[in-house]
Amino acid sequence: MVTALLMTPGEFPGELAETFPEACAALDVAPAAHGYGLILAQAQDGGRWTQITTDASGVSSAQSIWNMGLVCGYQPPEDSVVAIRPGWPVECVLGLAGLGEPHYPLDPGESVLRPPQRGTPGRRRGMSTGGKSRPVA
Repeated sequence: MVTALLMTPGEFPGELAETFPEACAALDVAPAAHGYGLILAQAQDGGRWTQITTDASGVSSAQSIWNMGLVCGYQPPEDSVVAIRPGWPVECVLGLAGLGEPHYPLDPGESVLRPPQRGTPGRRRGMSTGGKSRPVA
């Protein structure tokens, strides 16, 4: 995981749309009162993908911890993931060290659309890698 964003009726990325229902439509999910969390991640080859979870409260908790300057991982409960999309819906300048060059897959295959296996060490944001992060192009 590179980072996580909230997408709730009260807080959503303005780059997606001007209203929450429009932002949901941009990601092809139905508007939900509890909202969603957007997990921006990179595959091992550097391919970008977005995991959409109904666990907005879990994303909010992780963000609170990050905002205090602490490191923590976040992995949504498996049954809360409603969609996985290739690419990132918003611009993000963070990236993870040690992976392939960040890119948007031209032909997203199964490997790009699958998140890392559970049980792999959680990674917070690229910036927590001791300065080894690199900007995402």
